[in-house]
Amino acid sequence: MPTLFYPKNIFFPLFFLFLSLSAKAQQDSSRLEKPDPHFPFAAQSYEKPTYCDTLEEKTLQNALKKGHFEVKFRNFFMATFNQGDLLDSYANGIGAGMHYKSRHWHGFHVGAGGFFIFNLFSSDMQAREEQAGGMPNRYEIGLFDIENPQNKTDLDRLEELYVAYDYKSFSAQVGRLVLNTPYINPQDGRMRPTIQEGVLFKFAPVKLKLELEVAYLWGLSPRSTVKFAHVGHTIGLYPQGVRTDGKRNDYFEHQHSKGIFYGDLQYRPLKGLELRLFNQYVENIFNTALLQVEYLPKKKNSPTPIFGFQYHLQNKVGQGGNQNPELAYYEGQKKAQVFSGRIGLAYQNHTLTFNYSRITKDGRFLAPREWGRDPFYTFLPRERNEGLGDVQAATVNYRSIWWNKKFIFSVGYGYYQLPDVRNFRLNKYGMPSYHQFNLDLRYKFHKFLQGLESQLLIVHKSRAGETYQDLRFVFNKVNMTNFNFVLNYHFGR
Repeated sequence: MPTLFYPKNIFFPLFFLFLSLSAKAQQDSSRLEKPDPHFPFAAQSYEKPTYCDTLEEKTLQNALKKGHFEVKFRNFFMATFNQGDLLDSYANGIGAGMHYKSRHWHGFHVGAGGFFIFNLFSSDMQAREEQAGGMPNRYEIGLFDIENPQNKTDLDRLEELYVAYDYKSFSAQVGRLVLNTPYINPQDGRMRPTIQEGVLFKFAPVKLKLELEVAYLWGLSPRSTVKFAHVGHTIGLYPQGVRTDGKRNDYFEHQHSKGIFYGDLQYRPLKGLELRLFNQYVENIFNTALLQVEYLPKKKNSPTPIFGFQYHLQNKVGQGGNQNPELAYYEGQKKAQVFSGRIGLAYQNHTLTFNYSRITKDGRFLAPREWGRDPFYTFLPRERNEGLGDVQAATVNYRSIWWNKKFIFSVGYGYYQLPDVRNFRLNKYGMPSYHQFNLDLRYKFHKFLQGLESQLLIVHKSRAGETYQDLRFVFNKVNMTNFNFVLNYHFGR
């Protein structure tokens, strides 16, 4: 039977609701369109940083009183339909939150924000598919708290709490942050994104056409969780797969690391051309470097080419997480390499791209799924190629924007040739080769419903590789359809 929403402690949501109703329901016209991971052409732009080097407000009190409030509501319905009589699942999460950012005072400003979630109704999130060896729910449980699936009414998190300083081309921020890097990103495919704790520095001189970002992170709260933990203890919250010898992984809460250090250098020598060097060092576990070159011109009146290339190099660092190889996250290999490319064409509001990725046979490309999604050009939502080696992936994506940017139509198809499911050295999660088709429809309402946004995402994956009649390699992996309908509403003052 579905579980119904009945909050035992309704004070917290009513408090947020009171604050939201007391705010002026005014649309923030300066709000930028959210980037689409399928089409960086439509998302990437370089604008002069808005860092402040003036007093702006005479008193600290005025800086706080005149700050910006934004209230957000989100409803997310998801359902997964598996082949035959395998277990199907569904769930509806609903939530609201508020974020605040003060005005500047001597270059300083503060920010804070939180969000609460309820399980409005769902199938049994703890049900397991016995025909597939007792495998659990994979998708819908992520709308709530994967660490406590029984919790349906007390899912709240303080997501942002920081102090920042801006001066001309320099900015610094410390506290709880929302970052978007190649390997650490919001991966917004559930109710709430991944959040980080750390210190961040940015230097973006417009005349030099470059942007440098350096950060040290000591904690995270992954998507589908409500608690923050040290970096090492966030690895393994999601399914851990198998070791390179085929035995079940057991590295959760056994990783020892002092944190994540990363540097991100982006240089734009010509209009539309961007060079990027990114390096992420996870102390005592692994290091991942990225070289990226993209040509993304913006010419609306004539067809323009799109080009992108990525090279990822990953190496083991120290003990790979633990001195005991059986408990280490990065075990059984010394490095991994990935090549990913993109070519395409853009004309007015239409974008067509062809993408290809190759993970070499050196070893599995590892990136904790708790931290973010794959950065490869061949990524399609609801599946990843992390934990794999010897992969060839090809996708084609088309996107069109209509009705004064209110309606976005996106479609994508991908073929992913993976190593055999019994090749444990190169296939961590027992994923067979597969075809994937995505349909993504988004609409921004206006006039009376301004601030309301909707998304319909339908994902279908079909088997293309051998599964040896073992349903563990099928359930929630292939021969399945995932349905998502999302409503977001926001306003601020």
